[in-house]
Amino acid sequence: MTNKSLFSQRGITLIEVLITIVVSAIALTLIYSVFATGIKLYQKIEVEGQIRDDADYLAAMILNEMYTTPPSYVEYEESKPNLIKLVRLQDKAIEGYLVEDSAAPQKTTDISINQNNLIIQRGSEGETIIDSLTAQLTSMNKGESNERSSSLEVRGGRDCRQVPKKNAMGERIEVTQCTHGTIDLTLILTDSPHQQGSIIKTEPLVLESSFGF
Repeated sequence: MTNKSLFSQRGITLIEVLITIVVSAIALTLIYSVFATGIKLYQKIEVEGQIRDDADYLAAMILNEMYTTPPSYVEYEESKPNLIKLVRLQDKAIEGYLVEDSAAPQKTTDISINQNNLIIQRGSEGETIIDSLTAQLTSMNKGESNERSSSLEVRGGRDCRQVPKKNAMGERIEVTQCTHGTIDLTLILTDSPHQQGSIIKTEPLVLESSFGF
């Protein structure tokens, strides 16, 4: 009986073929699903890591400007958000002994966020646009009432004062000067355009930092 079954020429039935195809399709679907999930998770971790590295780099650029040449005060205008000026006054010395800072600025550095770029301008030098990043600054909830963008703000202490000045157009303006306070940096970053064709889409990351001066 066993030999007859072994050498039977009957072949397999259509039902057996269909069952084999269905089982194979299910197995291949599961294998592909696990593989795709692993690739997406790996890419998401990699992209988010790059974005965090870029955020650290941007914060380090500002810290470098602040602590390489510590400012005598930080200046900003209420009408120009996301723009601060670091002002270092000339040292005033009498008979070789340092007495106080003079009123004449020795060095000024403008730091701003404009059109999704961090821009640093040192005195009369040209602008340095920090754009060599794998990520880019962006906004969240665009067009909505709760829209949020990257920002650069100053929280001053009691020593802040309003000072009248003239701008480049000769117009009279008022600026705020603070000798002590905190600079609050909020960065909203997403992956750059050349990475947006990847198989995953990452949500913008919000990273906040504060620097005392």
